[in-house]
Amino acid sequence: MSKNIDKVSRDTQSLQARIQMNQGNQVFDLEGWIFGSLRERKYERILELCAGTGRQSEYLLSLLRKDGQLVLLDASSASCQLLTERFKALPLVSVVNSDLDEYLAGCGKKFDFIFVSYGLYYSKLAEKELSQRLMSLLLPNGELLVIGPHRGNNEELFSSLSSCGVRIPDSVVYCCEHFMDNLLLAMKPYGGSANVELASNPQSWRSAANLLKYWESSTFYNVSKREAVAQYFKEWFSKEKEFVVTKRIAKIIFKKRTIHDT
Repeated sequence: MSKNIDKVSRDTQSLQARIQMNQGNQVFDLEGWIFGSLRERKYERILELCAGTGRQSEYLLSLLRKDGQLVLLDASSASCQLLTERFKALPLVSVVNSDLDEYLAGCGKKFDFIFVSYGLYYSKLAEKELSQRLMSLLLPNGELLVIGPHRGNNEELFSSLSSCGVRIPDSVVYCCEHFMDNLLLAMKPYGGSANVELASNPQSWRSAANLLKYWESSTFYNVSKREAVAQYFKEWFSKEKEFVVTKRIAKIIFKKRTIHDT
């Protein structure tokens, strides 16, 4: 991952902007899709990696037993301040400000549920080592739920930006096209089972200004091409009422292999 992409990924204001604009231009119930099948389950110890602003942490609380513990981790100190403020009245929630890879290497705790949404690909570890470290934090029969982009994600936007001379960074392309598939393969030796679900979340953008603002907050923004892209969006909306960007999403639930699995 390039330094610029890593910097943007840790920027809390950029993250908040992306979340707000994504939610404002879609009808897909992302959290309903993620957590719908888990509503009847209860866990003792839950870890959320790359917790961000805590929107999905609220849903994790509903999966927690009354005497359980929810640990929220994020590399951004600003995000951790938001998380601490958001859950300050709940002693069962603890916030950890740490780099993802450093935490995975040094954490001595075990969890029965680990959740990460749109963040695991920021690890600098190869998928094999990343899988091993994640599974080492799970209790027997523990579960890991990973949400991330899948093949064809942002295809319409990437194609339009490319036509304006924007080069989509290799790390972004890899995250969208290959990461989840490679993670699935890397998890195979460690997981007792894996359940995969795919979804499409079309977002309808209705103004050039909003679409441009979204791109500016993204991990694939290129300031040197701003004028060309702004003109492209302006011309598009002079002819069309909307610009549809399809988010392709994968949800993978891994269950840790136990000594009784064959």
